[in-house]
Amino acid sequence: MIVLESTLSSKVKGLGRAMPAIRKATMLAVGQYWHNELLRKHFTIGAKFEYQHSRRSDTTLRAKTKAGANPFIDLVASGESERAMKHNATITATAKHVRIKMSVPAYFTNHSSGTLDMEKEATTISTRDRRKLSDLIDDELTTRIRRAKIHIALEKVSS
Repeated sequence: MIVLESTLSSKVKGLGRAMPAIRKATMLAVGQYWHNELLRKHFTIGAKFEYQHSRRSDTTLRAKTKAGANPFIDLVASGESERAMKHNATITATAKHVRIKMSVPAYFTNHSSGTLDMEKEATTISTRDRRKLSDLIDDELTTRIRRAKIHIALEKVSS
């Protein structure tokens, strides 16, 4: 099992009890975006360079080629790990963090000396990804705060 966590802390005057719900919804959106959009980039040819994957041995590359897998996509041999991570995930959020739990084969989390850290390679966030997530957080918070302020203003007018 792989668990990704991210934290968020923000306060806005005038929103009172609405702010934790806004932060929670934002964190959930961030987790869903990472899982639906950014995770798949880890299973592409360019991932080796964007996420600084460890070099694969010549033996591994030959075995992947022999098995019919693309030797230039580091995290894919049979496709089992990719399918497991994409389809068996649970995303939960609170006002302060998001957690993405994904099931993976045992070899993915095996950290004995001399082995690749595939778990780290699959969950690394690049500088470009950080910018995308930061922009998403800004957009989500701005939109949700505006909606909440409008809702609060309408409640004051109608009462």
